[in-house]
Amino acid sequence: MQDSSSMKFSPLDLMSAIIKGKFDPSNGTTPASIILENREFVMLLTTSIAVLVGCVVVLIWRRSNAQKSKPIEVPKRIIEKLPELDIDDGKKKVTVFFGTQTGTAEGFAKAIAEEAKARYEKATFRVVDMDDYAADDDEYDEKFKKESMALFFLATYGDGEPTDNAARFYKWFTEVSLIQILVALILRLYGDGEPTDNAARFYKWFTEEHEGGEDSFKNLQYGVFGLGNRQYEHFNKVAKVVDDMLLERGNQLF
Repeated sequence: MQDSSSMKFSPLDLMSAIIKGKFDPSNGTTPASIILENREFVMLLTTSIAVLVGCVVVLIWRRSNAQKSKPIEVPKRIIEKLPELDIDDGKKKVTVFFGTQTGTAEGFAKAIAEEAKARYEKATFRVVDMDDYAADDDEYDEKFKKESMALFFLATYGDGEPTDNAARFYKWFTEVSLIQILVALILRLYGDGEPTDNAARFYKWFTEEHEGGEDSFKNLQYGVFGLGNRQYEHFNKVAKVVDDMLLERGNQLF
């Protein structure tokens, strides 16, 4: 009878025993005895498994980094083309502008427009986001020359700043207003609207250099509704600036 202590087990016996989960204690076949008999194979097996796991981890890490590094394409801002109100149907046309950060000014503008539509059948009302009104300064200038009646619902945001959707309009309005007010003052000071002899060359250059010298709001009747928080230092600054500059031009309130 062969001594169980002298029995040798091959790596295949080890794998078979591990897979099947069968060990025969009567023959000395125990997990410990098999592992002791095949130390080199066990070390090779565990090393191979460790290398395989490491390769899988590296592969997953590289794929995740590759996905993160893909550039994000920012969609270009598209300005919606607003319908023109050039059709002469005999009705007065009122454009209701809003500059809003949280939606409050927009809500007031739409509510007023709906109420006005129900009350005044001989007028048309159009609610317009200030940022969608024009794509650039030239278009602002061109379109406002056609406006005859407008309501401005303007919120002041932060430290006396315009809201995001009114920022372009506010910048254009304040810059062109200063130019047009200066031109108007020059014309008021001298005779029949002509500059003095020693100011003629300057006036010619100034008006040619700044096409905004022609008043963009010449025939505009308007109203301004400001929204803000009295706790801030520059309460309703944006609405006040727009109102003051329109009054300085000589525009009339409703």
